[in-house]
Amino acid sequence: MRNILFSLLSVALMLSACNKSAVPSGASGQGGLRLSLQTQEELADAAVRSNLTDYVAALPAKDAFNLTVTTSTGQQFWTGKLTEWPEDIRLNVGSYSVTAVCGSEEEEGFAKPRFAATEQIEIAKDDTTDVLLTAKLANCMVKVTRSAAFNAFFAQSDLVLTTGAGTEIAFPATEMRPAFLEAWKFTLAGSLVTPAGTAYPFSQSFESGLKSATLYTIQMDVTSVGTPAIVVTFDNTVETVELEEDLYE
Repeated sequence: MRNILFSLLSVALMLSACNKSAVPSGASGQGGLRLSLQTQEELADAAVRSNLTDYVAALPAKDAFNLTVTTSTGQQFWTGKLTEWPEDIRLNVGSYSVTAVCGSEEEEGFAKPRFAATEQIEIAKDDTTDVLLTAKLANCMVKVTRSAAFNAFFAQSDLVLTTGAGTEIAFPATEMRPAFLEAWKFTLAGSLVTPAGTAYPFSQSFESGLKSATLYTIQMDVTSVGTPAIVVTFDNTVETVELEEDLYE
């Protein structure tokens, strides 16, 4: 008998970018707000130290971010390109929220990262507040790998990842890139076909524990231990998906 070992490893990502906030009207006096942006491309990995640029062509530039500044009452004070923020603008003394975003929540798939940052700030009378915005990857990344033994046992293992929003992303056996999706939930499903033509349906849902700025690697392997099953390891939680037939019948 053989098992299919299906493990999911998580890797935390950290990126930095920028965001700021401004003050509501009704307070006494005004102040200024000066914004800047920094990026950090390091990717924390249990085995090696790598960068997010290993998976994307380049980190977004400052002019790729849209900026929204709202007051403490939720009123929109300013919106536009981050690079178009007027440094001579005056804000009433008070509390503000600043959000900088690059990318869209609606777009999921390969090469579709979304970056975001939000800061709560205070504007003081006759003073300029300097804010260094730190942005991170707002969605998560998922990739699927298959061992040589798995590929030898299954002639076909085309899978489809369906996100919580309903986006379908194909993961054929040759696809090695990570997909970018909102860190909520997803389902991986497909048909595993042996060289003899026997098909084994597979489906597994991941509905908790997903985090933004995190790379999840789904590793598929074939083992010869126990009854035929797909063993799913997700953040130290192990689940078993039993196959309908013996792999060697």
